[in-house]
Amino acid sequence: MSRLCAPTGWCAAGWLAVLVALPVSGCSCSSSSLAVLKSATAGGVQRDHAVRPEVWAAAQVGDEFHVGDGLKTDATGRAALTLADGNELEVPASTLIRFTTDTGEPAGQRFDVEAGAAILHARGKELRLQTARGSAVLSPGSRMRVSRGARGVVYQVEVGTARFKSEDGAVDVGAGEVYEIGIGNAVLKPLEAVQQEGAGSAAAGGADASTEAPPDADSGSPPQGYKRSLDHFSLVIPPSTSATVHSARAPIAVGFEIVGRCRDRAVVQLGRLRYHGSGTVGVPLPFGRHRYRVRCLEGGRIQKKVVSRGWVRVLRDVGTRRLPRRPPTSHVDADGRKYKIYYQNQPPKIVLRWPRAPKAKGYTLVLDGKARPIDSGQYEFSSGDLSDGSHQVRFEAAGRRSRTTHIDVRFDNAATTASLSAPGEGGFRPGEQVAVSGVALPGWKVSADGGTIEMQKGQRFVGTVTTTERRPDVALRLWHPRLGTHYYLRHSAQPP
Repeated sequence: MSRLCAPTGWCAAGWLAVLVALPVSGCSCSSSSLAVLKSATAGGVQRDHAVRPEVWAAAQVGDEFHVGDGLKTDATGRAALTLADGNELEVPASTLIRFTTDTGEPAGQRFDVEAGAAILHARGKELRLQTARGSAVLSPGSRMRVSRGARGVVYQVEVGTARFKSEDGAVDVGAGEVYEIGIGNAVLKPLEAVQQEGAGSAAAGGADASTEAPPDADSGSPPQGYKRSLDHFSLVIPPSTSATVHSARAPIAVGFEIVGRCRDRAVVQLGRLRYHGSGTVGVPLPFGRHRYRVRCLEGGRIQKKVVSRGWVRVLRDVGTRRLPRRPPTSHVDADGRKYKIYYQNQPPKIVLRWPRAPKAKGYTLVLDGKARPIDSGQYEFSSGDLSDGSHQVRFEAAGRRSRTTHIDVRFDNAATTASLSAPGEGGFRPGEQVAVSGVALPGWKVSADGGTIEMQKGQRFVGTVTTTERRPDVALRLWHPRLGTHYYLRHSAQPP
C-alpha cells in the first residue's frame, strides 16, 4: 500500500490501487498530513519521522506531520501546529508529542504527549479527539491542556467544555475540571484536587532520579510513584529494542528484559510512571506509542545512567488483514515539486514522467547526480529501486532538461507485515501447546518465544508455541533488517 496526494487535492490509500501523486504542499487531507507547523521558536523545536524515530532535526515552518512523526521543544522552545481539521495544537516548552492512529477507530485527532503538555484550541469549530477509552469532542472556542500524569493522561479544560465518550457512557467536562484516563479507569476531578495531589507527590518523592530512595522489594507496598512489575507477560522485548505490537485489545503486558544490564533490580520509566523489578520488568501498555528508559537500582539508589531505552507502539490490529500480492504503482511528474510516497507493505513501483518532453532520439535520466541513458521521457522504477529516503531526479534531452524533482519514499512503520490464520483470539488457555500459522511479507523473518516456527513456500509459516501461566499469550516476532521489529499477539482465554 502506498499513500499519495492527487493533483485535484484529494488523498487516497488502497491496497492494490494505482495512485496519482501530488506534492505535499497541495494536499490538505488528513489521511496524508495530520498537522502542519505554523510557527516555531528558532533553534528550540525539533522533529523526527516515523521511518527514523528519535533521529531529530530542526523543525521548519511548513513542515508536515504524518502518522508516527514526533515534535519536541526544549526549555526555550515554543511551537504551534495547524491540525488537518483547521484547529490548532500549541506545544509549550519542554514537551514531546507524537502523532498516532489506531486502526478501527472513528475519525478524530490522535496524538500522544510523551513529556510535558500540549494545548488544543478549537478555533471556531468543534475539535474531535481520540483517547485510550473512546472519543472526545471539544466545543467551538474551547481550550484544553493534555499532559501525562502519574496515573495516566490528564485532560484539563481551561476554557469551554468537552464531552468524553466511552463504553461506560458520556462525561461532560467544564472549565476548571480535569478528566484523567488511566489504565482501566477514568476519573473526573476538580482542578484543585489534582493540584493538591501533585503537591503531595512532589513532597513525597520529588527528588532527583539519581538520589531517590528505591522501592523496598520486601515491603507490602512500594513507595508512592512506583509500581511492582507484573507477574505475567504477553511478550518480552530485549534491551534497547523498539517495536510495533499488533493486538486486538489493550492494555497488554510487556516485559522489559534487564538481564545483563543490571546486577539486581531496575526501574522502567515511561513518562512519570515507574515500574520496578528484577530479571524482566512487566508493564501494562495501552494503545499508542510509549517511550521507555531503564535505570538500575544499585546501593539503594536509582542510577543516572540509562542502560536501555527505546519505544513500543501498540496498535489495534487483529492481524488478519489480507496481504497484497504485488506492489502498488504511483505516478510522479518531473515538475520541480516535492512528492512524498508512503508505502505500507511492499515498496511501490514509481512511474516518472516528463510533461511536455521534447522529441529526441535519446534521453537521459539523472538520479541523485548519476546519469543513465533511457529511451523516452518516461521511466518506471521497479519495486525497491528507490530506497527509503529522499531522491532528486530529472530528465535531459535535446539540449533541454526537466525541473529537478524531489521524491521522498517512506515506510509506514505502523503497517501490516503479516496475516495470522491461527490461532484465534482467545482460542486457547494458558499451559496449552498452540498451533500457529500465517503468511508474512517478503524479507521478514518470523520467530516465537517458547516455540518453533518453520518457513514454507510463499512466505507462509507454521509452528507451535507452548504457553504458561507466566507467558499465557502467543507472541510472534517479525524482524526485518531495515524496517525493524513487529510483534503479533494472540491472547489466551481467561481462566474460569
